[in-house]
Amino acid sequence: MVYLSEAVAPWRCSTYLRIVVDRDTELSMPVDSAAPLLAALSELVASALTETEAR
Repeated sequence: MVYLSEAVAPWRCSTYLRIVVDRDTELSMPVDSAAPLLAALSELVASALTETEAR
């Protein structure tokens, strides 16, 4: 499961990307940090798909 969350406060709070791998393992990071990571992962997956199609 993947979702965005933000604290509820009277001031501006950071938005976090949360990734739940299983019930006991959760990764949480600010979306500012997540954006470059997701871009790199997308390139990696696209590269793997291209290699698979070439076979």
